[in-house]
Amino acid sequence: RTDAKAVASGDETGADQEAKSNSEAGSRGRPGAPGPREVARLLSDDQVLAHIDPATRIWYRMSRGAIIRSGEPLRVLPTYRPHVALTNGLQLMLDGDTSLQIAASEQDGMPVVHLDYGHAVLTSSGKNDSQVRLRMEGVSGTATLKGADAELAIEVRRQLISESSDEPATGVVAIRWIATAGTVAFQADQGNEVLIGRDQMLVKTGDQPPELVGLDGPPAWLDPRKSVSNLDRRASRDLEVFLNTDKSLVLLLEERTNFRQVEVRSLAARGLGSLNEFGALLRELNDEKQRSYWSTAVDSLREAMAKSPESAAALQRAVESEQPGASPLITRFLQDYTQEQF
Repeated sequence: RTDAKAVASGDETGADQEAKSNSEAGSRGRPGAPGPREVARLLSDDQVLAHIDPATRIWYRMSRGAIIRSGEPLRVLPTYRPHVALTNGLQLMLDGDTSLQIAASEQDGMPVVHLDYGHAVLTSSGKNDSQVRLRMEGVSGTATLKGADAELAIEVRRQLISESSDEPATGVVAIRWIATAGTVAFQADQGNEVLIGRDQMLVKTGDQPPELVGLDGPPAWLDPRKSVSNLDRRASRDLEVFLNTDKSLVLLLEERTNFRQVEVRSLAARGLGSLNEFGALLRELNDEKQRSYWSTAVDSLREAMAKSPESAAALQRAVESEQPGASPLITRFLQDYTQEQF
């Protein structure tokens, strides 16, 4: 079986009437027993946020007004930017490709955002001193949005670094906290409180302690007009209408990899990659019709090597399945090289 078929079969590999229905039947609007506590709701209608069914381990798209429950894995597909309302009134914008979970503190019920990788923006929505706990690899703490208009952008990225061409690369995590409006305080569990003002960002790389530095303009990913091409924006609209909430998201995306428009096929393949399904991206590199997207596919595969151990392992399995004889060479090719190694 292909990886997509394995996932589809269950193997491992607002508030309107719709919101009310979803609240009663679960986050996908299907009948079932109540799950863990509600921690957020999806506000967006035309953006793609996916969650995994805990019983079947199948990814589904969430619908507007759907309940997000504590601890469930969430993924944002590339180019999409869903908005989520946390239970304390904070709003969270997620920029694809992003992986996260949202929980609630057992002590005081404060929302806890576990950001595995990707981009997120927290907005206070008119409230003063709104708080949220943040957990990323190597650091956790509490962020306080000091003003009614305060806004905090967070970026978590991993970069592969290899000491020699014969050694496997290791992932180094880089985290950035950026006050895009107002003032934000971040109190790490281990460390002193840091005030982040406008045009400043807090940076942490690897095992180094966080450092406050100046910011020369906002990062490009905050503006979709700069970070998403016109073709990808059009492909996002065309792809979104095919992604319903009642069918496996992996199967829906697989169907679109044979679509007549090459930009939709490319975006569907990248969407599969964000769900740790890499066969379509690897096959795209053998498709002459997709030549204009080959470099994009390679970039997506390289990012997958660094995102997480789970993502790297899934990519390794896909490479061995698609190109068994060339697996070691392809795997090494997808890692970054230092200038000396190159």
